[in-house]
Amino acid sequence: MKRYVLCSLFLLSLALFLVSCSDQSNSTTKVTPPPTPTPIVVQKGAVLSIPTVASYYQAIKAHNYERAFTYLSADAKTDSGQALTKDAFIQMATGADSENGSVTNVEIDPASPDSTQVILTIDRSSSLHYHAHLTLKKDGIHWKIVSLDRI
Repeated sequence: MKRYVLCSLFLLSLALFLVSCSDQSNSTTKVTPPPTPTPIVVQKGAVLSIPTVASYYQAIKAHNYERAFTYLSADAKTDSGQALTKDAFIQMATGADSENGSVTNVEIDPASPDSTQVILTIDRSSSLHYHAHLTLKKDGIHWKIVSLDRI
């Protein structure tokens, strides 16, 4: 008998708990479809140098600075006018890595309709998030970086 009363009380308590936790409203849920994304429109000429920039940053992410240097023109300079020799470039890249961590992500944004200006959003392993600016020129059939402000 005692077991019967305890089981009954347990079942009654469980039923009350479930009823109190259930949603008592009879409102209908209106489902709103997600907004349609707006496509980004970029002029065709604005993206011609992007493969060069992407390859350059793949080499930077892989710490292959000698390969990254091959994407620079022979007369490449920093935005302050310093000539970028191979040694100066490698020192700049390794210094940026040691101070701020490795490059973890790069987003490329064409900044001019003729592919000569590119703005990059760069993330580093130290949680640093910044913009870099590249100026490019077409050298024969290839695009080359002629100026950069940061790696």
